[in-house]
Amino acid sequence: MKEVVICEGEPDCLVLLSNGFNAVTSTAGALTFKEEWLEGLPKQCAVILCFDADDAGRKGREKVRTMLTEKRPDCTVFDVDFEEYGEDGFDVTDYWRRCAEKDEDASAGFRSRVKEYNPMDGMEREIADIGEPKQDMSVEQWRPIVQERFPTLGLLCEAARDRLRVR
Repeated sequence: MKEVVICEGEPDCLVLLSNGFNAVTSTAGALTFKEEWLEGLPKQCAVILCFDADDAGRKGREKVRTMLTEKRPDCTVFDVDFEEYGEDGFDVTDYWRRCAEKDEDASAGFRSRVKEYNPMDGMEREIADIGEPKQDMSVEQWRPIVQERFPTLGLLCEAARDRLRVR
């Protein structure tokens, strides 16, 4: 599944592009993303919304999410936010800078922050227990199974695999 990060500004977009992420931005702020730009997204892609941790960023994220839900239901929407840093305006550029200061892998950290948007978040729901795997499986073996059974979770599985260092 192709993925595209929609971020808030040019510096953020350049940071993401220079680190191997497909990224786009509008050039005049968080609330200026145009509906017609959605036509340029690949079919059935994963769209990662990564806006600044401030009021404009939250409003911009919701605006784009609403457009995607209404106009591109074939896309799966994911979020990366930086609210936990508690700094108004904290963004992906700040995140990369902070990781560099701590000698941390910002790309892997960014991937681990990607969360599928779920309007049910915070609501209690049952999770099925599927038990332990019966045999070891390589990434090449499980990737098509995940894509077939859980097409919207592929990116999250990849992030978890990277974090757990699964072979």
